[in-house]
Amino acid sequence: LEAATVTEVGTPEEMDVTTVPSASTETTAGEDAPLILTVEDDEDIRDFIVEGLSSRYRIETAENGAVGLQKAKEMVPDLIITDVMMPVMDGIELCRQIKANEETAHIGVIMLTARCEEEEQLEGLESGADDYIAKPFSVQVLKARIRNRLKHRLKMLERFRHELDISPREITAFSH
Repeated sequence: LEAATVTEVGTPEEMDVTTVPSASTETTAGEDAPLILTVEDDEDIRDFIVEGLSSRYRIETAENGAVGLQKAKEMVPDLIITDVMMPVMDGIELCRQIKANEETAHIGVIMLTARCEEEEQLEGLESGADDYIAKPFSVQVLKARIRNRLKHRLKMLERFRHELDISPREITAFSH
């Protein structure tokens, strides 16, 4: 199992994949927590991600890109974490379709993959992915990148809200 090397001594969040109990899509985070859609065909890695993130985020999962695309359109998550190589629809195509859809184009996408060559990373980033993390990965690094993406998104929303807030004094009427 490729991700079985994802081990750092310390917290339970960094346990070896083979020691993580099966996790469901139920999370311990509150209703106001950001929603993350995890699209991963390997059940062990999917469970590892859920276990590592569920205390801080609401997590929904999908086993391939086609199911992930459907869930993304229905739920409009705050962020998508996706594997690149999956059956039915891979992560590159999922990302392209997410970014091409007006309803989902704003959703941040982090790609996880064992494909670490520069050309493959460029393909992922050029498909619209916001970040690219090589497997094996540390949950702490994944958490930091998620925090950064969500902070960036929040700053953008605040900026646009500020630009849209127009006071009556700022409106000028012109007459002919």
